[in-house]
Amino acid sequence: MSKYLTEKENLNKAIDIAISVIQEYPPKGFSKENIDHLINTYLDFRNSVLNPLPNFDNSKSLSFIKNDVFTYFQEGSGVTVNQFWKKIESNNLPFKRENKLKKILSRNKIKNENEYQFIIDVFQPYVESGLLNQLEIDSLNEMIRRYEEK
Repeated sequence: MSKYLTEKENLNKAIDIAISVIQEYPPKGFSKENIDHLINTYLDFRNSVLNPLPNFDNSKSLSFIKNDVFTYFQEGSGVTVNQFWKKIESNNLPFKRENKLKKILSRNKIKNENEYQFIIDVFQPYVESGLLNQLEIDSLNEMIRRYEEK
């Protein structure tokens, strides 16, 4: 099997895991409508993987879908996210959770608008779930302040 077909198969398995986890462990605070919308989004991702348009049946297009598939699970927290990564690992899929925040903290600088938006999006959930200690919180607040001053 070609590398591309293997990537498609693995991504499709990850999408199936995402759908089942969202159904079994709905994200905290999501209404039924939110959950249905999220599941429909993942069904659309699956369709894009399994039935790509002719000009988009390639690795580059697949990488864009992959990014979309993993965004919630890379940036989110809670039971839904944790269960997703446990099932990815137990199914021996070649995907790993990135700790983007750790990279930013070790660099002690926000490089661009994407990183800034990422921090703004995850800061409060990470604080609430205890993923950040006080030193990290203070450091991030300082980086945000410096970035916003630019």
